[in-house]
Amino acid sequence: MSTQITQAFVQHYRENVIQLAQQKTSRLRAAVSEEKVTGEAAYFDLIGASAAQKRTTRHGDTPLVETPHTRRKAVLTDYEWADLIDRQDQVRMLSSMQSEYVQAGGMAMGRAIDDVIIAAFNATAITGKDGTGSQAFPAGQQVGVGAAGLTLTKLRAAAKLLDQGEVEKEDRFIVTSAEQIDDLLGDTQVTSSDYNTVKALKHGEIDSFLGFRFLHSERLPVDGNGDRLCFAWQKRGMKLAFGEDVVTKITERSDKSYAMQVYLCMTLGAVRMEEARVVEIACAE
Repeated sequence: MSTQITQAFVQHYRENVIQLAQQKTSRLRAAVSEEKVTGEAAYFDLIGASAAQKRTTRHGDTPLVETPHTRRKAVLTDYEWADLIDRQDQVRMLSSMQSEYVQAGGMAMGRAIDDVIIAAFNATAITGKDGTGSQAFPAGQQVGVGAAGLTLTKLRAAAKLLDQGEVEKEDRFIVTSAEQIDDLLGDTQVTSSDYNTVKALKHGEIDSFLGFRFLHSERLPVDGNGDRLCFAWQKRGMKLAFGEDVVTKITERSDKSYAMQVYLCMTLGAVRMEEARVVEIACAE
């Protein structure tokens, strides 16, 4: 056989570029209240509970009830993502990288949205007419770690706190990592029917348990003791403010040897609207 045969070899490349395993979309965006806003910050007005007055005399004065008003502020932050595709690199590839880069940037933006929401769950909320007040996350809305992971007892405690706060039973969510679902399967307090439900939850066959819709995230914070912080909430308890939703631009950059630039940006902020609607659950890992 001719030694020149190697000249006829054809280098083969897979036509489809495969994105590595990663969280591909925002998992929490649909579970919070969302609003389009304009400006550097967004203000949201709240009306609290008031009490009806008992009528004690005929033809008496009309009672005037002071309706409590409060305000929350969400500070908007800009996010960007961009990458370049050199013309020379594109010539050497069988598939166009533009759409793949758009997907990669979009996934990064989705994860950033979740990070903003997660940070706002137990952050100190900005309050007051002009945003000069503050409201720390109260200890009364925290379910302690108790040297355990996520247990049925902790889930019941979270549901009880929401019930005691007269929070609506619909649109309740809880976000956990995979570790906490595994904790539930090992919880000796879980009955056989509960175990089967959690098993189906782990396998993705269902997404609800004890009135909560379960959401999965590996981006939850760890406190100073090394405990994972999970959160249970009702949808109206969290506000996501978008100054500008995700915008994508694909343009040619003359200053970069006419490379194609894939660019994404967004402007958003989040704030906890009401303490009674959010519960923090500490879980040992």
